[in-house]
Amino acid sequence: MRWFSPLATQLGKIAASLDGYTFSTREEKKRGMPLTHVIDVHDTGGKNVAYLTHRPADDGSHQAINAIFVAPEHRQRGLGSELMRRAIAANPDAELRLRARPFKDKPLDAESLKQFYGKQGFEKFDDENRMVIRRS
Repeated sequence: MRWFSPLATQLGKIAASLDGYTFSTREEKKRGMPLTHVIDVHDTGGKNVAYLTHRPADDGSHQAINAIFVAPEHRQRGLGSELMRRAIAANPDAELRLRARPFKDKPLDAESLKQFYGKQGFEKFDDENRMVIRRS
């Protein structure tokens, strides 16, 4: 299964902006872990203010979005939606899964997160707050 498409490579080479924010992609390999793809967001001062990580599931059956984070002072500006859009575009043929879990600072509860992910095309997968975008 092809999981990191040429489109994703293009997105990494062409850092695009959204209202003064710059997006870039990189790969991260930690010992004992599969290769992880990271989409970073930097503000005009170069500070990393948001990111999303995704990688293949351990069994290779799907792509897992492991983490998405937007710094509190940069929320409600479309960054989370844009990160999700880019992750979905980078995996055009793969089934994508994630678990809706709120951060410790609780900007959104699990239900609000599920609504956010639903707007991105995810649907409920099971009773443990897992969600999926299915591909045929």
